[in-house]
Amino acid sequence: MAGMQESDWEWFRDRFTAGRDWLAEHFGPPRSWLRREPLPKRPLIFVATAAASGVAASRSLAGVAGWWAVAWLALAVWLWLVRRRRAQVAGIALLVAVAAAMASWSAARWSLFAADDLAWSLGDTPVPVAIEAVVAEPPRLLADSSPSPRLAGPAPPPASGCEIVVRQVRDGDRWRQAGGRAMLYAVGPMPQIGVGDRVRVFGRGLRPGAALNPGDLDAREQARGDRCLSVIRVRSADSVRVIEAADRLSIPTLLAGVRAQGRAVLESCLSPRRAGLAATLLLGERAALDRADAQLFAVTGTIHILSISGLHVGILAYAVCRLLLLLPIRRRWTLLAALVITGCYVLLVGPRTPVVRATIVVWLACLAAGTGRRAQGMTALAAALVAVSAMSPRRAEG
Repeated sequence: MAGMQESDWEWFRDRFTAGRDWLAEHFGPPRSWLRREPLPKRPLIFVATAAASGVAASRSLAGVAGWWAVAWLALAVWLWLVRRRRAQVAGIALLVAVAAAMASWSAARWSLFAADDLAWSLGDTPVPVAIEAVVAEPPRLLADSSPSPRLAGPAPPPASGCEIVVRQVRDGDRWRQAGGRAMLYAVGPMPQIGVGDRVRVFGRGLRPGAALNPGDLDAREQARGDRCLSVIRVRSADSVRVIEAADRLSIPTLLAGVRAQGRAVLESCLSPRRAGLAATLLLGERAALDRADAQLFAVTGTIHILSISGLHVGILAYAVCRLLLLLPIRRRWTLLAALVITGCYVLLVGPRTPVVRATIVVWLACLAAGTGRRAQGMTALAAALVAVSAMSPRRAEG
């Protein structure tokens, strides 16, 4: 820098001036590059509205390719309007592009499945199947299997279930590659299997059934929205064999160990009945709840109380902040601890839609407080809606 001559400075200055003049000629003065008119007070609310509208319109109108073409066309119109200094109309075109892109993504999640998905070889009638799969979630006891007090006769045996990822299916005397996700149901408790274990299952497979009466839950549409199109039923745990255990240092295995340790702590500190209820409410371990208690919740219509919801995340974040504020530590460290702990809680209980939505709101509130800004509740909810729509459009629609 010290050895640079005056002619070199003039050369750089001339090039900078030429570049600035070219940008001003094609895109206007520098102040107009960002915006010429004020943005709305809460712009993310408009983005969330456009995303939700795209998800709602994805089924009835254009398909995946059609919505994708609309998104690119709207982006081209937006760029043309920006160059012509029509900011307000350009904003509308950009929202149309967001809605079309979300509609294309939702339609793809609803309509496009792999060609080797196990569901393509199944129908409405159960057929014998032999598959190899990887356990995607820990087995849980199904509370819905409890008998109704209005029905006479002996109680049916309890059922358990878990979600698996299909890897291979037996076709005659050979195994061929397969894919897709499936729900595995067994009469009685599942064997000792964990997340990530590779298992071999011998059972009967079919697709979820459609609603039989108007207003009933359509299991087929729900399964399609969750991208889990197959159901495998086995008569006992003997039909499920572990052929390869999961890596004990993998994240799913470590999280399963933390859940088991948490359940053991609750059982050591509480009575058996209260420990099961606490494990269900805090860890989402529905299998820990006594069957009689699960029946009472089902009969009284309060079974939804047992589901992990956004209220759990809010209570956890509030408790962490109140506790750490009593200690002599900086306020920003308190907010960072709340952010990290709520994120770990999501990993522990699983990315359920209410939990993810509440966690995003808590994170944005912590970031706003840490940077000295005022938290906007509606803006945080809009950000959560956009994130949940990107993760699972059909769940966001519900």
